[in-house]
Amino acid sequence: MKKIISILFLLSAFTTNCNIVESTNLVNDAYSGGEAREKIRNAAFNADGIYYEKKYGGYNGLVTNLSFTNSLTVSFLLDLDDSKYYKKNKVNDCASDMEKFAYLNRLDSIGTFTLSENCRNFEEIGLLPK
Repeated sequence: MKKIISILFLLSAFTTNCNIVESTNLVNDAYSGGEAREKIRNAAFNADGIYYEKKYGGYNGLVTNLSFTNSLTVSFLLDLDDSKYYKKNKVNDCASDMEKFAYLNRLDSIGTFTLSENCRNFEEIGLLPK
């Protein structure tokens, strides 16, 4: 009876994507939704700091305010579920696009988020094949 209960517990943990799943290292190539959102939000804040610093000729309170506001807007616009997992390379590509366009002084983070294909259509990673 104890074996059946332990097997059922493990199966329920795998199907619900609990923290036990992370400790088994089955999701090495994935970020949870919260981690992905934080990584993209931080990249958006840094990219906007660079973009607006070049645009306004120096780093000041306006640059900080715009960077903070835009990064929060991008965070709210992301269609990520905190209980699901997303591919690391897709999240990293989105963050990289934001920084690249900012260094080139072309787009702020909201413009990059809107135009970049890497920042849309994040695929969920499931433990069971579909």
